[in-house]
Amino acid sequence: MNTGRSEDLCDPSPARRCLLVSCPLGSQNDKNAKWGVIGKEQAIPCLFSVMPIRQHWALCIIPNGEHDYMSPNSQQMFLDAAYFDLGVELSSQACFSLSTSHSYDDVHHNASWPAASVKSITAIYDVGLTHRGNDWIAQRGFEMCTAWGKYLRILWNCQHFAVFLTQITIDTDMSAKKMCRILYRRNEAVDNVRRTRHAGLGVMMGVSGLIPVVGPLLGFGSWATAGIYMITDESKDNIIRNKVKEFTRRHIELEKMFSYL
Repeated sequence: MNTGRSEDLCDPSPARRCLLVSCPLGSQNDKNAKWGVIGKEQAIPCLFSVMPIRQHWALCIIPNGEHDYMSPNSQQMFLDAAYFDLGVELSSQACFSLSTSHSYDDVHHNASWPAASVKSITAIYDVGLTHRGNDWIAQRGFEMCTAWGKYLRILWNCQHFAVFLTQITIDTDMSAKKMCRILYRRNEAVDNVRRTRHAGLGVMMGVSGLIPVVGPLLGFGSWATAGIYMITDESKDNIIRNKVKEFTRRHIELEKMFSYL
């Protein structure tokens, strides 16, 4: 099914600015959260530059205009902003086992974020403008959520969801190029993690003793662990490629982005 329907192309909503934002996992539960970078009169990290692959990403929509995110006056704007993300329980984000996420249903009906999460924003990437309304965006997000499948901790997660939904929401050549660059940089960062992991396990291949490995793989020898990682990495990559193809068929806006890959 293709959601690039002609009736979707006319939307009277005023232009609003779309940002990709990141925050630490589980930040919504921090009862003592204080403002980190927003409105602190200091340079705010660019998400593209710092590439926080171990943090939660979301699409954030604020009013259009000239905004100084370093000014304390911007804090209320971010508290009032609309946020769209793939919500997953912290326990699912922190373990190796595959988990199915259904928690986006909450975001579908409520585009606000807890104050603690907003205050904990660590980086911002300005992508472009949209004329889409919150209901339209939430519906596209819900459609993706229902077809998302398994949540893979780093390989297929909230970050892909935020990137895809941002491109669907803005749908310009420039946004497609920006989101393509984001995915490319992100893939590089993930590959670096994999290479480091495999190299470390390779050194341990000759060790006969057992080593502890994070998650449910406790007790395996390093040689077995290395083999399992390599096999499961390939399997997960195939799953992700198939999912990307599926979403591209469903959402015509994504075709622009993947034409640059």
